[in-house]
Amino acid sequence: MKSKYLCRWVDFISVKGKSIPLDVYEYICPIADATSQQIQLCTQHEKARDLLKESRFDAVHDLCSVILLEDSKDMPALLLKQRMEQKHRSISYMLLDK
Repeated sequence: MKSKYLCRWVDFISVKGKSIPLDVYEYICPIADATSQQIQLCTQHEKARDLLKESRFDAVHDLCSVILLEDSKDMPALLLKQRMEQKHRSISYMLLDK
């Protein structure tokens, strides 16, 4: 599918009976019709996914901020950024408890 269509990574989901979360993608358009802006957006979301897998939460947050500068209504980037902020707060509270 990725060879014919441009899709962007949106999130991971857990599926009952599977030990590894599955990637969720959003269809954007046929690759032949994709603009450079759409390709860049999909590349940025893939990078966010890779950073998230590496537990580089600050880098994911920063990348989402860059995406949101282009489109403040990019819901997947907005939700991911909010999750990274929550994770940062949780880590900070854990450090304060020590």
